[in-house]
Amino acid sequence: MLQRIAEQHKALGLYSVKHGGIIMLNKTELELVDRIIAILELFYNATLDISHDDACTSAVIPIVSLLLAKLQQLKVSASYR
Repeated sequence: MLQRIAEQHKALGLYSVKHGGIIMLNKTELELVDRIIAILELFYNATLDISHDDACTSAVIPIVSLLLAKLQQLKVSASYR
């Protein structure tokens, strides 16, 4: 849902101007939505990797380690903004 809002925010803005009735997200809120999408995408991809029929339990620890490293990168890049 957040991904669709991020993709369609311009169209929603135009619709809101023409028809009204939609409270639009401001720039800060849209940036937050983008960061949330990036974080949730990491968890989605990790879940897909772990939940395959042929997934091995030995893959869990590397996937979790990779997930933690990517989250740390996102945290560091967010602190430089």
